[in-house]
Amino acid sequence: MTNIFTINDGWTANLDAQLLVNGATFDFSGMSISSVVRTRIGRIVAVATQWIADTQGTVRLLPVNTDFAAEDSPYTIRFKVVDGAGKVAYFPEGDPYTITVKPI
Repeated sequence: MTNIFTINDGWTANLDAQLLVNGATFDFSGMSISSVVRTRIGRIVAVATQWIADTQGTVRLLPVNTDFAAEDSPYTIRFKVVDGAGKVAYFPEGDPYTITVKPI
């Protein structure tokens, strides 16, 4: 699994990532984005997610101070993209990314 972020306990700053299709940028215009974040024991954490540049596949996580805790690290994350026809794709396609949370 690829570690996408290493952050501190209680992190609330935006976290930006770029989704790639076959190693290249892709235009996700008109598609919705959400994230599937899980703690190390599989509990789902609802983290607000939005496009910041859908034409380039750039997404932003908007965590609140209770979303990420060192005791629940590492987290796994996949981004869920839904097109206008309701077709769903998850990024990454293989193993999920990880988010490591360190204590303060």
